[in-house]
Amino acid sequence: MNDNPVGRGPFYLLKKRERWGLTWVGWAVAVGAALVAGLVCASNIHGFLAIDCPVGGQVLVVEGWIPDYAMPGTISEFNKKGYKQMIAVGGPIELGSHLSEFKSYARLAQARLIALGFNGERLVVLETGDIKKDRTYESAKAVRQWAGLNRVSMKGLDVYTLGAHARRSRLLFQKAFGEDVAVGVIGAENQSYESGDWWKSSNGVRDVMSELFAYVYALAFFHP
Repeated sequence: MNDNPVGRGPFYLLKKRERWGLTWVGWAVAVGAALVAGLVCASNIHGFLAIDCPVGGQVLVVEGWIPDYAMPGTISEFNKKGYKQMIAVGGPIELGSHLSEFKSYARLAQARLIALGFNGERLVVLETGDIKKDRTYESAKAVRQWAGLNRVSMKGLDVYTLGAHARRSRLLFQKAFGEDVAVGVIGAENQSYESGDWWKSSNGVRDVMSELFAYVYALAFFHP
């Protein structure tokens, strides 16, 4: 880049600058590359968030807020992988609780599991308080405290949750339990949108983008 001052004397008011710039072909290539990169990211971001990587162990934790269609999968996973205990955890129900006998997602999950035929003697119910933020972490703390009070030694546990929430659930449970306990996660498919084309529906965009931002926050800024 060359600068050519215009004027005379020690004080120059203007200068002419030569620079490199993209031609229309260059701009077309750059925009095309950006679009391709965006499509590649969009097609992979759901899979990044909605991981499925159980580690086994004695305990399967189910987040009580998951929808009805996902609940039978908890029993299937419990029986298939030979867990010893199921833990239903969750906070207060925020919508219509005054019309229902169930005041927390944990109790609601308990009722749904038993209605589906699960043995209630192998189910622990942990209700968390009225928490406005970091609710997944508070659920993880409740499980950790239960294990401590009952002297349950856990080398590993799995969390059963929904779709794109899976990676964040595993991260926050890991933060609560530390590195001495292996935390796995099982992500049930979110049936409110097509996971492979999540960007084509408002439900998909809302779910995936909110979970992406929440995961970045939990990874970079959340320090319990």
